[in-house]
Amino acid sequence: MTGESFDSSLYTLKLFYKASFSLLNKHPLFFFWLISSFLLERTEFFIGNVTNAVVSQVMLVVRERNLQLIRNIPTEVKSMAVYGDQIRLQQVLAEFLLSIVRYAPMEGSVELHLCPTLNQMADGFSAVRLEFRYIPSF
Repeated sequence: MTGESFDSSLYTLKLFYKASFSLLNKHPLFFFWLISSFLLERTEFFIGNVTNAVVSQVMLVVRERNLQLIRNIPTEVKSMAVYGDQIRLQQVLAEFLLSIVRYAPMEGSVELHLCPTLNQMADGFSAVRLEFRYIPSF
């Protein structure tokens, strides 16, 4: 590395750190979010808790757009216990549903449909594939 390219890299790194610390000073929770966005939490949780949280997160926009949100989730699925990252799953599904709700026609309806498929793994564990469908009704 030449002296000139080293100085350029050092200058770029200095600007990066300066911008990062400025951001951290203005938004102290950003660092926590940044670090936690790379970590997966693995816990046991119920699918019903996730779907309830996701629906409650988008209800304000549903009401603003005068939409009807139809939840087509079987009772046995709501009480299904799974092992994984509940928060990450909730974030992804909420963003997905929010996108659907934002672009659905006013005064229409959006259907949340959940269909599980159970697969037996070679190591004796079972994997569940959950199919989340957001069906806009026109």
